[in-house]
Amino acid sequence: MSDRLPPPAGALTGLRVVELVGLGPGPFCGMMLADLGADVIRVERPAGSDATLSRSPVLSRGQRSIALDPKTAAGQSALRRVVRGARRA
Repeated sequence: MSDRLPPPAGALTGLRVVELVGLGPGPFCGMMLADLGADVIRVERPAGSDATLSRSPVLSRGQRSIALDPKTAAGQSALRRVVRGARRA
């Protein structure tokens, strides 16, 4: 038996959202969507970038995150895979 409780069901349960951190009000919107039950995947800049506000623990609650550099070929490929996965959720 697991000690973990399932995430609470909300109005957006079953919806997957890909949040590109650092674009406008994305972190706040992502937090609100996660609070409503959406599966939010945050795409963050690699360590050492200037996106300090986006890494706030409050704004990232209830979300999963990955760090990648969309300016590189490998980062672009990874971002495409994340977005394709969101479309099938």
